[in-house]
Amino acid sequence: MSDDNESTINSFDIHVTVLVPSLVVLAVYHIIFFIARWRFPEFYEKRTEFISSGQERKAPKGLGYLSAWRSVILASDEDLIEYAGFDGFLYIQMQETLLEIVFACGLIGVTVLFPIYRNGTNDQPNGYERYSIGNLEDGVDELWAPVAFIWFASAVTLYGLERNM
Repeated sequence: MSDDNESTINSFDIHVTVLVPSLVVLAVYHIIFFIARWRFPEFYEKRTEFISSGQERKAPKGLGYLSAWRSVILASDEDLIEYAGFDGFLYIQMQETLLEIVFACGLIGVTVLFPIYRNGTNDQPNGYERYSIGNLEDGVDELWAPVAFIWFASAVTLYGLERNM
C-alpha cells in the first residue's frame, strides 16, 4: 500500500472524539445532581445538630449551585469543626492545600513550560503535540526546564504540606 492511500487522523479529531462524550457525561451528572438537590433537600442541606446548651443550630441554608462552596470558604475553623467534625475539617483543609499547590505549579507550568515547548524545533504539528516535551530536540538546553519544574513542583508540594499539616 502506498503512502498516498493511507488516511491520516488529525489530532484535533481525536481530541474532539474524546472530549465531547466526556463533557456530555459531565453535564448529565451535573444535571442529575442539581435536580436531586432540589428533590431531596433534607439530604443535601446541613443536618441539624444539638449543642450542649440544648439549642438547635442550623448551618446556612441554600441549594444554589455554588452556595455550599461559599459557606465552606467563609466558615471559620471552629465552625467547620463544629458542623463537619474534625475529619471533615481535615478534609477541607487538605483540599485547600492541594488547590494552592495545583495553582502555584500550574501557573509556573503555563508561563514557563508552554513557551519553551511551543518554540521547539522538532516540527510537531500544530496541536497539542506542539505544547509537549516531544517538540524539543535531543540535546538542547531547554530539556533542563522540565527537570527544574519537577524540582520546583516537589518543593512547593512539600512546603505546602508541611505548612498546612
